[in-house]
Formats: sequence, C-alpha cells, structure tokens
Amino acid sequence: MREVSLDDKVGKDRDSRSAEYLVDPACSEPRDDLINRESNRLVGEAMAHLTEQERIVVAFRFGLAAGRR
Repeated sequence: MREVSLDDKVGKDRDSRSAEYLVDPACSEPRDDLINRESNRLVGEAMAHLTEQERIVVAFRFGLAAGRR
C-alpha cells in the first residue's frame, strides 16, 4: 500500500482531485442544518405570541401548514 493525498489529481485527464470523489452530494452542510434548526426555533417562538387565527393565517401564507395553501 502507498499513501495517497486527497489533493492528488485523478481521472482520465487528471483534472479532478481525489477528495471530490469522497463528497456525498446527498449530505447537507452542518452549517446549513444549524441555520435551519435555529430559524425554525425562532419562527416557532414568534408564532407562540400570536393568536390561533394569526398563526393559521401566517402558516398558510408562508407555507408552514401541512396540506394545500
């Protein structure tokens, strides 16, 4: 066995790095996950201050409700 760098060029034309083949495109970025969770938490907290009717209107207006808009 020999050591291989993630920066080694591979492929037919040697124009791609080894590291490019190790990335899972279906996997989301941890930073994006954190931003989404934090945004959802803040929206939930803000919605808690609204009346039920206001929550319904906001949820349907911004697509936060399940089902049809």
